[in-house]
Amino acid sequence: MRFVIWFFLYFFLANFLLPGVGAFGQSFLVILPILISSLNLAYYSVSLTPRSVHAAGFWVFSYVFLGLAPISQLASGSFPWLDNYTVEIIDYSWVLVSVGMLSYMLGYVLGLRGVELGAEEVVRGSISYFPYMVAVGVGLSLFGIMYNGVGMLFVSRHELFSNMDSSGSSVFMLVQALMRVPLFFVTLFSLYITLEYKKYFYVSCALIALVLVVNNPLSTPRYWFGAVTLSILFLYIAVRHERMVRLFPVSLVLILVLVFPVMDVFRSTLDTDFFAAVENFSAVEDLERSPDFDAFQQLMNTIVYVDIYGLEYGRQFLSSLFFWVPRFLWEGKSQASGLMVAESLGYSFTNLSSPLWAEFYIDFGLLGLIFGMFLFGYAFARISIRGRGIWVILSIFLCAYQIYFLRGSLMVTSNFLIVYLACFYFLLRLSRASLK
Repeated sequence: MRFVIWFFLYFFLANFLLPGVGAFGQSFLVILPILISSLNLAYYSVSLTPRSVHAAGFWVFSYVFLGLAPISQLASGSFPWLDNYTVEIIDYSWVLVSVGMLSYMLGYVLGLRGVELGAEEVVRGSISYFPYMVAVGVGLSLFGIMYNGVGMLFVSRHELFSNMDSSGSSVFMLVQALMRVPLFFVTLFSLYITLEYKKYFYVSCALIALVLVVNNPLSTPRYWFGAVTLSILFLYIAVRHERMVRLFPVSLVLILVLVFPVMDVFRSTLDTDFFAAVENFSAVEDLERSPDFDAFQQLMNTIVYVDIYGLEYGRQFLSSLFFWVPRFLWEGKSQASGLMVAESLGYSFTNLSSPLWAEFYIDFGLLGLIFGMFLFGYAFARISIRGRGIWVILSIFLCAYQIYFLRGSLMVTSNFLIVYLACFYFLLRLSRASLK
């Protein structure tokens, strides 16, 4: 019964939240992504556990960015960026969205086959390295602050990124990742130790305060700031109030629709009236016109790009994986997919998103999208069966961060993710070595 209630809430939200714009007035191609994501969100709303919260995050993104937003945009006849598309391009985009979702589901289901693995001994083995981890995390953060200048912590994001030229973008991205991510990783690990083993309480409080200063909402991208704050909150709930994790999906949906758009008021300048922005905010209009919700339009633009220029055959993924390599050492290194597509299609503003669906498609076409989303789902399932312990730190982070990651562009979001995964990998290796 609870499943039916949750499904009713999610599936019919498009009709109640957007009167006259909902799925019932659309074709089956439009209804299918909403149907698939609603079914999965309803499932996780009644059965979610800490070990699988990252999987729920995927369906939150799909529901909001590739469901509610494009339905609203198509019904209103407008997109975040002024452009025109044929019916064939629109329909094919819906097909790609649904195919990507179904491929992810298949990979996830097949990836769940296996024995659950405990990880508590890894946590105990890694506690001995905790002081060194704190020293490294804080040290890298201080290095980044000194490299950029203390004043750059409290400027608008527009001013911060205006100081980055194309020749130094790789170094800038690497410094930003090293300044923010290891400290954040250590903070989550410290909080987990505090919650599970009642150790390092004051250290955890100090680290949380420091990580919120370094990753403040003024100079930090909203989605990263959201990932940091939500990860801390979600980790506390997952460890101390496990049953409440079932509220994560609906909470994330509401945050994405109602909170994150308002946080953009400080993008260009700090001299703005925050309360006036909140008073004039409209969730429906934001879904229709805000660049925050341009994922579906960017998928259509990617289809147009591939029709004109052909596939990239892995160049975008390699450039994202090796984001830290300067362009003077790699002349053929690509631009971010969203930027490249926008420039090719003549957009005046080119800092656009590129959802993971578009990243797979621009490199390898339809078959690449199917196989890529299958592997993505399979990898998430393998994380789910690892059990509790230290793997919760990874699952919680992926739940919060993948909204940013799935929206893309991949090259823009990969730096934080790669550094976080590297921190997690080295912690596992060190912890397991201490147990031998």
